[in-house]
Amino acid sequence: DPAIKNSPFTIVLTSIAWRNAWKYRARSYRHWFWDSGVITANMIATAMSFSLDTKLITGFVDKIVNEMLCLEEKKEASIVLAPIGIGLSQEEPKQIEYPSRFVPDIVPISQGKEVEIDQIWKLHNASSLNSSDEVREWTRSIARMQEIRETEDVNVKTQSKPIDPRSIISQSLSDVILLRGSTRKFSRQPITFAQLSNILYSLTRPTHSDFGDKKSMIDIYFIANDVTNVQKGAYFFNRKDNSIDLLKANVQREVSGYLCLEQSLFSDASVVFYMMTNLGLIVDILGNRGYRSCQFESGIIAGRIYLSAYNQKIGASGSTFYDDAVSEFFSPHAKDKDVMISVGIGIPDYRSKPGRILAGKFSRDDLLS
Repeated sequence: DPAIKNSPFTIVLTSIAWRNAWKYRARSYRHWFWDSGVITANMIATAMSFSLDTKLITGFVDKIVNEMLCLEEKKEASIVLAPIGIGLSQEEPKQIEYPSRFVPDIVPISQGKEVEIDQIWKLHNASSLNSSDEVREWTRSIARMQEIRETEDVNVKTQSKPIDPRSIISQSLSDVILLRGSTRKFSRQPITFAQLSNILYSLTRPTHSDFGDKKSMIDIYFIANDVTNVQKGAYFFNRKDNSIDLLKANVQREVSGYLCLEQSLFSDASVVFYMMTNLGLIVDILGNRGYRSCQFESGIIAGRIYLSAYNQKIGASGSTFYDDAVSEFFSPHAKDKDVMISVGIGIPDYRSKPGRILAGKFSRDDLLS
């Protein structure tokens, strides 16, 4: 990819499989892409603050990248390549000798026994690209996917309301990232429509990537439990005209909690977002790799929700869910769609402590030198 050739450096995100598998078993595979997506949202924002362009590359030969990074097979795997500072490299990339295969000594993260779930690696291998030809075919399939025109059934919405984003005095990005965490208790106080609009507006920007430059593969639905000047109900965020479409009115706030595995935290939230996609269509066109891209992009969207929320002193927390119940609840509008991830937002019922900077600070020149 020319973006990698013309960039001073490339960040590669990987996942250590067992770290979520001990709790979520085979379903933890999607957490690879959720967590990486949230981290990527922070990384993109940080790169932008340095005026460094980046691109997300999910189409690569898995085995080659994993071996170049000396990742231990069936332990850790690459998820995305992110060249940073596209166009700023002053030198042609040099031909380097292929590194010898070795696994470096790693300090154990936990004293407990690592959990191995064979199904995770079956899923991963089924969505891997094994040759340059497969990568090229993946790229062509993405182009076909981007050209598909969506149809909208206007009969399933009862009313539409334009979002109303407002300028705010932003906190520094580093402060927002350090403050960002997962809220453990919401106060059931309302958020304003302007705050919700600012969050939704932050999701309208396309992701510079090999899978979503022209349009997103993810649709955004939400339940509004307590937002000033917004009727309680189920909504679809229409990014074509930056409006929210009311699908169901007077939804009880217990519904959002039930859909998120009956957790009261998500009944207490002011708004709960559900990122959804027509996964069957995606896989038909993109193959199994499309599953990774959908989960990864939904993670990026979740990360942007977190950043925009905490910038406005609103809390946020992600959740798993009852898959079929979410699809059924938002139907008929969400017919044939699957939920990827959910995020609740609201006013925290406590004052959280910000995190600490563990690594050294780098200037723009440091990053490019």
